[in-house]
Amino acid sequence: MFKKQSIRLIVIFGFIALVPSIDLGSVQCFGQGLPTANDIINNTRLLQVPTTSYRVNVIQRITTSPSRTVQSSTPSVSGIAEFEPGKGLRRISTDYSNTSVVPRAPTIMVDLEVFLDELISYNGVTVESIDLHDRPHFLLSGQDDMETKELLIWVDQEYQRVSRLQLSISDQPFAEVDVEYAAKENNFWLPVSMRVHHFTDDSRIVLEFSSYTFSQ
Repeated sequence: MFKKQSIRLIVIFGFIALVPSIDLGSVQCFGQGLPTANDIINNTRLLQVPTTSYRVNVIQRITTSPSRTVQSSTPSVSGIAEFEPGKGLRRISTDYSNTSVVPRAPTIMVDLEVFLDELISYNGVTVESIDLHDRPHFLLSGQDDMETKELLIWVDQEYQRVSRLQLSISDQPFAEVDVEYAAKENNFWLPVSMRVHHFTDDSRIVLEFSSYTFSQ
């Protein structure tokens, strides 16, 4: 189980102080007057998961471990990702023209909807109110039935959007994603950047999103 302090989530390439809790069946809430995990996730989906398709430009940069004596960075890779309701967010094109590196770096995509849906399927999800970046957040945490994977999601209490995801596997930190936003896109909170820390090799991945275009 992660401690609440500093640890930091990503789609696997294809997101605590012990105090008394109130058992609400599939959800536990720390403190009084907090909404359930299901309510928080459903409200967040309404503001972060569009009901129409869109495309977005994506730039990706990967940097090796900052703890190494000599750091190395892969050239930035640009491309286009497409979101379709019910299918999620996926890359549909990648431009490697600015790099001759072989083998090429893997392309990465983080779909927030995947993690929201996964967490809501867990039993015993807990809710706690904490501060992140000097803003009040709900911290949702839960484990899968086999207790081999733990997922934590920080949701901004005012804007009802995901600020951070954190994943551990077999009690070991796997990855963390910090999400940044600008203005709403078509009335939805969609990221302008994601900063991923991959714990397995201590690499850093930055995804930048621009020019959201929605279907009519």
